[in-house]
Amino acid sequence: MYSGADRLDVFCVGTDGHPWSRTWTETGGWSPWSNLGGTPASDPDAVSLGEGAVPRMVARGLDGFVYQWIFGGSSWGVQSWGQP
Repeated sequence: MYSGADRLDVFCVGTDGHPWSRTWTETGGWSPWSNLGGTPASDPDAVSLGEGAVPRMVARGLDGFVYQWIFGGSSWGVQSWGQP
């Protein structure tokens, strides 16, 4: 889970193996579930970087790489950190 100013993001891995997110905002309530793409091998960990920071989710991929999903204001993007 990620918590920011007037925002709450919930993450899970669905039965399809993909990471999913749902967001609550003070003005909009709950969003529908959104498939973030990719197939993590580990449970997702949400990262809260403090006030004003964008939501991030981190998980290990099936290929052993560490990935982060970053909210870009209107959609989620994913990037690899490489193998640990």
